[in-house]
Amino acid sequence: MESSQNNSQSSGQLEQFVLLAKNTTGKATVAVLTQVLKHKNVYVFAELRELKCVQALNGTEHQPHLDLLNLFSYGTYEDYKKMKNQNQNLPTLTETHLKKLRQLSLVSYASKHKTLNYESLLVQLEIDDVRNLEDLIISCVYAGLIKGKLDQLNRRFHVYWAMGRDLHPNELDEMVDKLGSWCGNAEKLMATLVQNIESVKKYQEEQRKQNEAQRKEFHRVKETLQRNALDDMESSANAMDIDSSYEHIGTGKTSRQRRGGGGPPPKRI
Repeated sequence: MESSQNNSQSSGQLEQFVLLAKNTTGKATVAVLTQVLKHKNVYVFAELRELKCVQALNGTEHQPHLDLLNLFSYGTYEDYKKMKNQNQNLPTLTETHLKKLRQLSLVSYASKHKTLNYESLLVQLEIDDVRNLEDLIISCVYAGLIKGKLDQLNRRFHVYWAMGRDLHPNELDEMVDKLGSWCGNAEKLMATLVQNIESVKKYQEEQRKQNEAQRKEFHRVKETLQRNALDDMESSANAMDIDSSYEHIGTGKTSRQRRGGGGPPPKRI
């Protein structure tokens, strides 16, 4: 959340300089560039660099100021040292400029590596001791340029996130290729997801039909068992009725025999 607020603040500050520079030319444009490069809350410069009045400095006596703007846009402190060694005519940088360029350089390193070793940073940024290096790293964290954790014991910085810097013109084609590759992978992933979704739907439909068939079979078997049980009960009841009838008949004969004295009736003379 804090980094988003800082990025929004940086964009807002840059917009003010863009409006200020729009109707300027020559030295007036240079004056705006000088202000924006040392401003503590502006770390991206693409919108300003694309202005016609800024690009008009190319090939003029003010070319070094345009070169310096490009350096702050996508260069590093190492690039600055190379330009100095090549005797390029760059404007003089103040300590404020140098600190900001070191901060931006640290962002570039953090965007490419998950771990930054102190020894390498001390050389790349031309910083004399570890304490000053850690102060620079902490200033980047508070500015919302990077996120990570200092590992003072092992003399390294673990990177969690880094702000995106302006793209170098030579990086545009590479970025387009990466975006194209990402889009291609996204389309393949979407096709796979759609296929998986269809498979899941088909499986669910098969399960539904199977469950319905099992439910019908269960009710059929249940009804069959119930009918068989009723038939068995009726058969048992009929058998009991027949047995009772025979028993009743047999009991009646015995009674008549008792009433007749147990023998044939006497003959009359």
